Amino acid sequence: MHNYLSGIWKTYKKLSSAAALPRLTREEALQFRQEIRLQTVSSIRLIMPITVILHLIMPVGAFYFYPDEYGVLFGYHFAVALGSALLLLMTHNEFVKRHILDLGIVAWAGASLAIAVTMVSLTNGVYYYMGAAIFTMLYVCGFIRTTLSRSLVCCLMELLFVNCAIYFKGLASITYVYANFFLGYAAFIGLTVGYFIEALERNKFLLQRRVEYEQNRTEKILKEIIPSSIYERVKNGEVQIADLSHSVTILFCDIVGFTEMASKQSASQIVSMLNDLFSRLDEIAAFHGVEKIKTIGDAYMAAAGIGDAVQKDAYAIADFALASKMVTEQMSDEYPWPICMRFGIATGEVISGVIGSSRPTFDTWGRTVNLASRLERSSPPGMICLDQATAEFLMNSYEISAYGRIALKGIGDTEAFLLHGANPLVAGNSEPDQALAPPSSEASFDRRPYQD
Repeated sequence: MHNYLSGIWKTYKKLSSAAALPRLTREEALQFRQEIRLQTVSSIRLIMPITVILHLIMPVGAFYFYPDEYGVLFGYHFAVALGSALLLLMTHNEFVKRHILDLGIVAWAGASLAIAVTMVSLTNGVYYYMGAAIFTMLYVCGFIRTTLSRSLVCCLMELLFVNCAIYFKGLASITYVYANFFLGYAAFIGLTVGYFIEALERNKFLLQRRVEYEQNRTEKILKEIIPSSIYERVKNGEVQIADLSHSVTILFCDIVGFTEMASKQSASQIVSMLNDLFSRLDEIAAFHGVEKIKTIGDAYMAAAGIGDAVQKDAYAIADFALASKMVTEQMSDEYPWPICMRFGIATGEVISGVIGSSRPTFDTWGRTVNLASRLERSSPPGMICLDQATAEFLMNSYEISAYGRIALKGIGDTEAFLLHGANPLVAGNSEPDQALAPPSSEASFDRRPYQD
């Protein structure tokens, strides 16, 4: 017996849970209510013109069936048509639109009262206007969009006014039975329809919220993968994005002796260290306005003159490299093994664009990219190696020394230079380290020599 009752209780809980409206948080409920208000206004603007037309036509039928009581019926239909027209006009008022759900109950109270007064005033047509009460119940539950709770209030209000009309009219007791049976049946049908409409709208609302969340999440990921300016072009439907840019400065850097280091440390230690290092480099890149291109293993690639760093040049890359060098020196004191990076920088013409459809990636190609990569591999540990174009661009504002001609794979003999730091003799560079500070610093000095 206990198992039988327990099974009934579980079945009841499942059915009640399935029948319950989808639950909303407080924030979601406020947003959902705003959507319902908009739907209510739209439904009123659609239905009220039809209501006005119907109640202007109905007096013709009333005159044919109840000529002795035509005055009362005409007054009722005219009042409803006038009220519907006023309600339609009021939906353009901001206050009304903001409080339309609660004002709708007030409007329905007026309509229910009009039906009750008409029933009391009639002699022959009283039963006919009980049908009007049934119709208005279905009207509020099915045609006018509102919440289920407000539909319930309107139906109870209708039942109350109709029963009051029957009482004041002094009709037989059987009239109460018939009237409440049909009104209750109409209310049940109307509220059932209203329930399914609200359940559908709530599910639709929650689905839209999830879709918007995923869209925002996807946009955020894409903006982190590709520059914002490129993302906007992708979003606007541009399929093939490929740009030829001049005077772009490319930087490569990687950890010296990383392979040996990785063989002596655990995987979690290596991943933790790389995450820490690249996170700091990302902050420095954002601080100096440098465009991060990608990471490849322990290598980091950045650029100036393309993407969101289109207004930047070799000065920003130089500052980024010097600040990154300072960070790796600090990290060497924080970790139980030495961390040393080498850098390669080159300036020239590059091709940039987006490749891939399922996982789009912003990348760069060209001789300048290869040159920066080869210079990084040929750079002494802890040093920043430059090509001649970059060195000539920076030499008036930074301390640069010749490194000599070096043989680069696939490129040949190349004149290389080493960047040591900002030139303290240049105006505005008396405190060069301040400009290279991590993102907590407030400003970065301009190292470009003054030109009239």
